[in-house]
Amino acid sequence: MCLLYKPKKDKDYIIVLGSGLLNGNQVSPLLAARIDKGIEFMKQQVKSGNKSPILICSGGQGNDESIPEGTAMQNYAIKQGIDEKLVLAETQSKNTLQNMQFSKRVIETKKT
Repeated sequence: MCLLYKPKKDKDYIIVLGSGLLNGNQVSPLLAARIDKGIEFMKQQVKSGNKSPILICSGGQGNDESIPEGTAMQNYAIKQGIDEKLVLAETQSKNTLQNMQFSKRVIETKKT
């Protein structure tokens, strides 16, 4: 039996986790697919009559990266046509737990 979670189209935020950059500053195909899925959900939510969620691109800067993953992801989303006001970057995390903790801080800062 296969269970598939289908989230309701009423989200305020979508967090996309980083997965490393190519050549230190380029979004990889895997990472692009993650961002594209977040963008797809954003568009579906708006199409269903709800407000657009904010996309949080979460990922710090590895030793072999010239920019933080979150920044590269944010740039990619904007190049895909997403309004820059709807894309935030979390750039400090080094692991999945920190992705969630630091993304929560970004959300709390945005709400104030």
